[in-house]
Amino acid sequence: METNEIWKEVKGYENHYWISNFGRLKTNNHYGSGRDAIMKPAKDGSGYLRTALTKNKRLVTIKMHRLVAESFIENPYNKEEVNHINGIKTDNRAVNLEWVTRQENIKHSIENNLQYVLKGEEIGTAKLTEKEVLQIRSKFIPRVYGRKKLASEYNVKPCTIKDIVLRRSWKHV
Repeated sequence: METNEIWKEVKGYENHYWISNFGRLKTNNHYGSGRDAIMKPAKDGSGYLRTALTKNKRLVTIKMHRLVAESFIENPYNKEEVNHINGIKTDNRAVNLEWVTRQENIKHSIENNLQYVLKGEEIGTAKLTEKEVLQIRSKFIPRVYGRKKLASEYNVKPCTIKDIVLRRSWKHV
């Protein structure tokens, strides 16, 4: 458990903003007052904390976890995304963050029930029902009742039948 709060200048905003390993941000010119102040981030539509930084009269919105990671977390493999290890989007302490690839981030999210992945009929564009998928699997007999015949019967492409039979798609059925 971290006990000491460490402050570092935000890269690109030197002498204006500092970020801490606890996920807090401060500025030395709060609303033009010329004094230090801890800034209060806001939640975005996805539940992440974000803030706006000003430089040369330009406002840039940035997520807090990204500021912390860029300042405190090594990224030797140049991974592009920041993951909240405990799954809490507002816990931006450096000890709770790690650099990940997009695939690693999605995997973590699914494994920890942080997002629900639509399956089968839940997907709005699904052309088949679970019942039809089970029928396809039971009817399929190579070179007798094959992909082309099933594709024609269910109004899908032969590659869709192949993916169903090989369980590349509709794995949950």
